[in-house]
Amino acid sequence: MRIHVVPASDAYGREHYNHTVQLKVTIDKIKEFITDDEILDLLSDDSYAVWGIKKGKGNVNHTKWLRMNRGDICLFYRDKSFFSAAKVICKFENYDFALDLWEGIPRNPDIDEKETWENMFLLDEIKQINIPVVMFNKFMGFKENYIIQGYNNYDDEISEKIIDEFQLSDWQTSSYFNPAQSSEDNKKRIKELLEGLSGTDAQSQGGQSRKEQSLHREHHFGGKKISKCGLCHKDLPINLLHAGHIKPRRDCTEKERKDLNVTMPVCKLGCDDLYEKGYIKVDEAGFITVNKLKNISGELGEFIRQYKEKKCLYHNDRTSKYFKSRNEN
Repeated sequence: MRIHVVPASDAYGREHYNHTVQLKVTIDKIKEFITDDEILDLLSDDSYAVWGIKKGKGNVNHTKWLRMNRGDICLFYRDKSFFSAAKVICKFENYDFALDLWEGIPRNPDIDEKETWENMFLLDEIKQINIPVVMFNKFMGFKENYIIQGYNNYDDEISEKIIDEFQLSDWQTSSYFNPAQSSEDNKKRIKELLEGLSGTDAQSQGGQSRKEQSLHREHHFGGKKISKCGLCHKDLPINLLHAGHIKPRRDCTEKERKDLNVTMPVCKLGCDDLYEKGYIKVDEAGFITVNKLKNISGELGEFIRQYKEKKCLYHNDRTSKYFKSRNEN
């Protein structure tokens, strides 16, 4: 297992961290550019953190990146401290994907070509940490004022020492990891990220993508492995659940799309489709009812009987207006 030091301190790094690590990238976007089954078989969530590095002069960064393996640990650095740690899922080289996510910097003003962060990797198990660079420098034998300026990684022997010193093998209990935020603090953070979005639609090669969706998903499922469907009440793995819109997204204003109350957890085992296609609805009292305008009989009718006398778990004073809007339309 290797340790990779990843600066995110300049304007590009800060923007990229916010855009593709904190906000993550949807699986649909990833599949536009990645077709390798070996990679896709590793992916079961709706979105992933994505990072990339430039090849560097003489391919110096590319050579280091080639040593990266699944399970390695990345330490992100800015403002004189390591502030985030994450584990590598996989790596791949993809110029077009990097250009789509982060654009690029003109490589040569005389030709229409851009340098971009095409040595890419996907990350999960992201943790907020606090390791002052002074402490890291002292442990590594560097000068106290040594400034980390570029991507680097360390061999297995040195990496093992870093892991032991900073308790990085104790992924849940390391004293260098920031305490988990309270649910209210986390909700506040997500709200601030939503409010900071410049619009909720983004253009990509495959059409439009939803910039706010990963934040709604983090709100409902962040840190969980199991969660409950708001309609059928089943406890399910989060990769079988979706942050579904109570009011159709196409009918929502920009402000409504950024409201955490406009979505609820719905499962992919039938609830999402039945609600989205209007076979079931939630009435003013919060009960799940059959849409009498639909022709429902046979096995479909039997399936829908499971909702009889059930209440939607997410009908409340803050969400009722969205249920009402869907029913009226």
